[in-house]
Amino acid sequence: AAEAGQITCFHNCLSLRGGRLTPQDVWVRDGRVLDSLSVFYGERRSPSKFVDCGGHILAPGFIDVQVNGGLGHDFSVIASDADFRQSVDAVARDLVRRGVTAFCPTLISCDSSIYRRLLSPVPPPQLKTPGSPEVAAVLGLHLEGPFISADKCGMHPKRCTKQDCRAGLADLCSVYGTEDFRLPSSRWPPSCPAP
Repeated sequence: AAEAGQITCFHNCLSLRGGRLTPQDVWVRDGRVLDSLSVFYGERRSPSKFVDCGGHILAPGFIDVQVNGGLGHDFSVIASDADFRQSVDAVARDLVRRGVTAFCPTLISCDSSIYRRLLSPVPPPQLKTPGSPEVAAVLGLHLEGPFISADKCGMHPKRCTKQDCRAGLADLCSVYGTEDFRLPSSRWPPSCPAP
């Protein structure tokens, strides 16, 4: 790993520039792609580390905020915390091979006991994980329900859906079992008054 402030030059690579794959060096510092000319002439700095990409494509990793499972795993069907962790780990290892570097395991509408287990003050170990070249990072859970219309619930089990949450945060806490979670107001269910 590069030291803080160190500039790394990825060379002998193809990067997307102006809609085309172009052979061009890519300079990176502290996880950010740099304008190499501005850094070279403006800061009068050069890379201290060089990585030969062997002619491969260099591209930023994708972030997938809704992954319901994969490889035969369904995150909403959880037998145990260990099974959940194993499922998330298997999918995380597969996603990174496909260019996804971070993701949110997604739960569709399910029994309240599942939410309560996964959102408890002491969540299962490794619910949030850093990424690596071998495994995509887990950013947190995406809760896709249960506050959706039973008439238009798609693959969500009707028995698990909730029609509204007029009591706002109290209704959310009755389902999820905690007040210690953050939900952006832009993502609140339409039937639920934002705090």
